[in-house]
Amino acid sequence: MPMGHIGICCRSKDRAYAENLTKEICQFDYKITFIEYPDDVEINYENAKDIINADAGIRLFVAIGDRIVAGITAISSAFRDMEYILVANSPNLYGVGYALDEASGVKCQVKFPLVVLQDAETLGNREAYAQCVGIMLGHCVESIEKKYVGYLTGRFDERKLNAEQQELNDVVGDGDMSDRRLIAEGMVRYARLKKEPFESSVAVLSKLIEDVCLTNNRGESRLLAAIALIKYFKSILSVDNYCLSVPADVSNKCRRLAKITGQDISDIIKRVQNRNFQPKWLYIHGEYRQDILAEVVGLENKLGKIIKSAKRYMSDVGYHLGDDYDSNIIIELIYNLSPLTDECSLVAMADYLGIE
Repeated sequence: MPMGHIGICCRSKDRAYAENLTKEICQFDYKITFIEYPDDVEINYENAKDIINADAGIRLFVAIGDRIVAGITAISSAFRDMEYILVANSPNLYGVGYALDEASGVKCQVKFPLVVLQDAETLGNREAYAQCVGIMLGHCVESIEKKYVGYLTGRFDERKLNAEQQELNDVVGDGDMSDRRLIAEGMVRYARLKKEPFESSVAVLSKLIEDVCLTNNRGESRLLAAIALIKYFKSILSVDNYCLSVPADVSNKCRRLAKITGQDISDIIKRVQNRNFQPKWLYIHGEYRQDILAEVVGLENKLGKIIKSAKRYMSDVGYHLGDDYDSNIIIELIYNLSPLTDECSLVAMADYLGIE
């Protein structure tokens, strides 16, 4: 693009970072428009309108920052024919390349080049890497559940799922995630994969953990959700003497979730009205149960090192985790989680298999 109009998108805290990049861009004959957001901006359609309704002549957007700006830009691309680049100032790229924004229901698949300017050793602070460890663990658990759903429904391409898992395995290794360069570069590679949208049990549970105010840190909520679900998935898949049963009254779980989270019960019940269990899923579950169990156990064997890695990136080496979190709440959330999950997720299947 020898000339033209470029939109620069960032949050206020990244303005100086963006201006440095703009100096480089301005060596060429470009018109520059800044779209600056406050630091506390949320990822939603209303905020994306600033990009969607920007000058029609803008031919390229440069999003500078982390997952917040990436998310807003991704939503914008669902409503505006645009090319954009993300210049990351943090390794915490959760959500990049995904269908984003649960709040507004906007779903989009995005293709874009992704650039990291800084060296991985200086990209973000140590706390950012603690979040990355939790996020990557969450993706590992999500990929296992996604494969399980794929087996039952044929919804996902197993070849693509294996490619996703390979990228994750390359970063996680034996669980000792102390190499920041490996984490940062792995996050970028994983973010660029074309993944099919899937609302996993990890994503649902981590959102609930934040809703009940156990933490507002996405990395920690994903870490907690992943740890809890690894244990739960193992217990479900370890049962070899199961049979199809009529699920307990799911409305009881809906009522309990509504009470715990403060959500309107009608919003929760809407999620389960059209569920239609297929008996063949029981057969397929039996065929693949041990394969999936082996993957869960393999990840569980790495869990101690993964948790230690996350804690050692935290300023208090995880001291606050013991004080701030009520594990009983997380257990109760899991027990009542099925109304909010995919109809053939491992959590929902536990209802049909009579496993509590």
